[in-house]
Amino acid sequence: MLLCAIAGVSRSGYYRWLKHADSPDKDLEDYFLVKEIFDKGKAKYGWRTIKMKLEREQEVVMNSKKIIRIKKKYSLITRIRRKNPYKAIMKKTREHRTFPNHLNRQFVQNIPLRFFGTDITYLPFNRRFAYLAIVKDIASGEIVSWHLSQYITMELVLTMIEQMRRYSGALIHSDQGFHYTNPAYI
Repeated sequence: MLLCAIAGVSRSGYYRWLKHADSPDKDLEDYFLVKEIFDKGKAKYGWRTIKMKLEREQEVVMNSKKIIRIKKKYSLITRIRRKNPYKAIMKKTREHRTFPNHLNRQFVQNIPLRFFGTDITYLPFNRRFAYLAIVKDIASGEIVSWHLSQYITMELVLTMIEQMRRYSGALIHSDQGFHYTNPAYI
């Protein structure tokens, strides 16, 4: 009684702990599986990566909540990747620059062949992807240029934009993705 009061635990809690103190840990085998993959990843893998690696490499299906519980229980703390300072410097350079938003989200236009929108779409097929780059006339909704490729390279966008030479003076609106801020595209 006195030791329970000093430790700040109830008698029933102490006896419950005492009853299960000698029983083997139910998570021990799963811990070794998770720990093996965690160590292979040099403590950089989170629960999602561990779950995928268990399924692919060891053919073990484990619930994500169980992986999270095991990581907490055994203090498997994932190291968080620091930001790359050189990447920030590259963004600040003028090589991949963005331009002012002249269209200003006014996507209802009446004059055809003057304002265009462009983007890249991923098309799944046969456990792979095909990439479709299109240019669409905002006023009429007509696709005026497109290019399909198995690879998402600069050639995909450059081939598509090469077909747009006949529309001089037109404004093309796109997101600020890598392809559309690349100097070759600009």
